[in-house]
Amino acid sequence: ADSKKDEEHHHHKHGEKQSDEELNAELVKAIKTLPEALVPRFAVLKDISDKRYELEKAYEKELEELERKYEALYKPVDTERHEIINGDKAIEPDSEELTEIMAKLTLKEGEKPEDVEHQLTEEELKIIEGAKGVPYFWMKALRNHSIINHEIHKCDLPILRALTNVEYELLEGKSFKLLFHFKENDYFSNQVLSKEFIMVKDSDEELEEAKGTDIQWKEGKNVTVKQVKKKQKNKKTKKTRTIIKEEPAESFFNFFKNRKMPDENEVNSMDSEEEDNLASEIEGDLQLGEMIMEDLIPDALYYFFGIIKSQDMGDEDDDFSDDDSDDNKGKAAAKGGDKDEQKQECKQQQIQQNFLVEQARKIQHIFRLKKK
Repeated sequence: ADSKKDEEHHHHKHGEKQSDEELNAELVKAIKTLPEALVPRFAVLKDISDKRYELEKAYEKELEELERKYEALYKPVDTERHEIINGDKAIEPDSEELTEIMAKLTLKEGEKPEDVEHQLTEEELKIIEGAKGVPYFWMKALRNHSIINHEIHKCDLPILRALTNVEYELLEGKSFKLLFHFKENDYFSNQVLSKEFIMVKDSDEELEEAKGTDIQWKEGKNVTVKQVKKKQKNKKTKKTRTIIKEEPAESFFNFFKNRKMPDENEVNSMDSEEEDNLASEIEGDLQLGEMIMEDLIPDALYYFFGIIKSQDMGDEDDDFSDDDSDDNKGKAAAKGGDKDEQKQECKQQQIQQNFLVEQARKIQHIFRLKKK
């Protein structure tokens, strides 16, 4: 028989997404088309399947409650990390706590510290030594994440040096919110930039809306646009003049733009190229947000050092210096890096691209369902 759960459950694992209402109706029809003697057997199997689903939902509910319990426990730990990084909490050199922590800093027999190559330059180490906390910690962690680094450009670096903390909040269901805290800087007046990902109810894959902060850019400092000179010809006088037009520019801070799943009318008015672009933007934002929440924030220290191996970490460039000659993309090739490493990097980038394309296709399928 149909049930409330049949209307809510969605199958995403294989093939195109269908609601449980649709799947349940198809299954009932299929069973009812069987020879009469077989119907009871498959009706029982369907009932067993329903019971298993009920257990699955109970598991998911308990798992969500457990996640929220530990999110509350993470908070004071993350706060302490923030205080150390920003120099707000002093480390007592002769404290019993520090003695216990230092005792844990041991290597296995035969291991040597020099066996590990970290991503900090001599200049960066000098800057940290002269500071209370760890300057530019979050910028370094972001840049050492291979996929996130693809979204960071040269124009973003001076702004990211003002980044003091990155955190997240769990919202209702699978929705979540990212918060980027900045100290006073020359680019915008906001102290916090946020990105809120609102997921469709009872879905952990389908994004309903992504709401970003309206960045209050200071005059002439908006890195998400660029001034382009263009020649314009007067049809009557035939004279040509040069005008300056504002065009979109590549920047990490485009991440904070609003994205919303289009309604049925909007989808019907789109051509295939517009659908492709919007699907890529929506899926790209969601994937980036999930990486920051689930990957970067928990393992920020490992990314800061470059311990988590990444295929596109760039070179030994000094992130702390104001002299950034490039946006850390393709530098290995420019410096005559190892060809095998370059091939591996291209391969990994292609894998990443294929993954994002597949995710975008899922969004496009949702668009097509809305057009029907």
